[in-house]
Amino acid sequence: MIGTSLTPEQAHAYRTLPVPGEARVVEFLPFKHLVLLEDGDTWRLDATRSPIWRPLTTEDEMKRKFDGGPVVAAAGVGCGGLMWFATPDRRLWQWSATGRTAIGGAPVPDGGRIVAVRLRAAPMAPTVLLECGVQYSWFDSGGWGCSERVVEPEPDTVT
Repeated sequence: MIGTSLTPEQAHAYRTLPVPGEARVVEFLPFKHLVLLEDGDTWRLDATRSPIWRPLTTEDEMKRKFDGGPVVAAAGVGCGGLMWFATPDRRLWQWSATGRTAIGGAPVPDGGRIVAVRLRAAPMAPTVLLECGVQYSWFDSGGWGCSERVVEPEPDTVT
């Protein structure tokens, strides 16, 4: 499906059919017709007959926080049409039309905001970029390792 254009029915559905739920859309994967909402719900547009949004999440897959806060802290799309997202506890997940799978086995260290994830096929390690410029990679030994600082911090200025 990647690399194909939208059918007229799909294009019309995207323009006229609202995504169910009240949560904010945090990521959209058009060629797989997936939408990830801030509350963790994932929907797929089914335009085979009469267009309809179909849920891809079940309650046991995405537990909502008791305070009603978001369950998605960051999200993006990687190469090959794979969607990733980070939960507030800093665990990373990959999402496709077949479901979600964990990226790494532990939360991403550090407190910096996750801004990008590079998904790689084995044997390459997935890599996470934080807002501060620090980059972490998942190692087969079972942990995150700081691989490098991509962006040098700005020098302090005195006013």
